[in-house]
Amino acid sequence: MRIEKMLKSIGVVVCISGMSLLASCHKDDPQPTKTELLTRSWSIVKGTVSGIEVPDFELACVKDNLWIFSKGGAFNEDEGATKCDPTDPQSIETGKWALANNDTLLKVTDVAGDETDFTIGVLSSTTLGLTFTEVLNGISVQVSLTLAPK
Repeated sequence: MRIEKMLKSIGVVVCISGMSLLASCHKDDPQPTKTELLTRSWSIVKGTVSGIEVPDFELACVKDNLWIFSKGGAFNEDEGATKCDPTDPQSIETGKWALANNDTLLKVTDVAGDETDFTIGVLSSTTLGLTFTEVLNGISVQVSLTLAPK
């Protein structure tokens, strides 16, 4: 009888331990893909040109613009409430986007076929960091943008 009680006690302990282990073991949530992270609306929070930060007053009319990356590859830049020029259309730029080079390059092509290649420095659920080269007044400059989801 004593052995039976001891075996039952051991069995109960083993069952409880096993259930505890099973309850604590769960699969990690899958990490979102770069496409899943990108497909949302973003707005500029900071910009630099050749390493020099662009002052907020210079960015004022573009900070509320939305860069909208849709599933399926559609891109739209919406002017937001504050327009730089009141005669600007609400939708500034439309086209398509695609990730390339192991998701380190974002290619945005407008409806005219002009393509801009953005190097992705950061892409998370809270930050999109892009760098690209722009020619201003005949001089190539490095532009870096930090965007946040909207």
